[in-house]
Amino acid sequence: MFWFLEKEKEGTHRNGHGKHPSKHRRVFTLIELLVVISIIAILAGMLLPALNHAREKARAIGCVNIYSNLGKAVFLYANDNQDYILPYKNTTASGGKAFYSYEGLLHNYLNPGNDYIYLFSYVVQSKVLSKGKFICPSFSPPDGFDYESASFIYASSTGMNTYFSVLFAGNSYPKMTMVKMPSKVSLLMDSKQSMMIEYGSPLNNLVFRHSGNINVLYLDGHVNAVSRRLTALNSGGINFRYRFWNYEGIYE
Repeated sequence: MFWFLEKEKEGTHRNGHGKHPSKHRRVFTLIELLVVISIIAILAGMLLPALNHAREKARAIGCVNIYSNLGKAVFLYANDNQDYILPYKNTTASGGKAFYSYEGLLHNYLNPGNDYIYLFSYVVQSKVLSKGKFICPSFSPPDGFDYESASFIYASSTGMNTYFSVLFAGNSYPKMTMVKMPSKVSLLMDSKQSMMIEYGSPLNNLVFRHSGNINVLYLDGHVNAVSRRLTALNSGGINFRYRFWNYEGIYE
């Protein structure tokens, strides 16, 4: 019994605790800490690409929704203008609102009752930057977009198939009913900066920012993600033969 009490006294710390904390505390070594950090870094490296892909997928869906709204506005314009397809040029623009493009023509359908604004562009006027409400979520102005020193500059996230500008210039602009396969003919699509996509050399203005695809609004109003292969990105005039660019084209 005395031996037990003696042992109990030896095991009692001065502060009343039964054990010495310093003898039983578990301490991480530097190597163990580095191993834990490495594991966390590996897991983060595995998860970040998936998160980035999910984020871009959400942006691409947002872009599709924007084009869907633009498509509805295009049909409203045609309904109000004897079934003519939206032209690339706003010939009635005047005064301070004068931005001579289809963007101005869509304004009354997408921003009714409000002052004129740019819809799908970053625009600088008098060194003041404005951002349209219908800009692709994945779009950012290209290098060199210096609005601190510019009196006027713009960068559009959406461009129009320039074949329609050729028809417009020739005073032979088509009506919706003239297009036999509108689901094959492009009207608006993702742009690098320009509001026009030159069908002869589209790579100058197209940007495949949605996981290697561009979103395209077709004349029938549907929106689709299109790969580089399907846009018939050939050089020279051969693109003129593809229905993607020319509603009278012979190739799909």
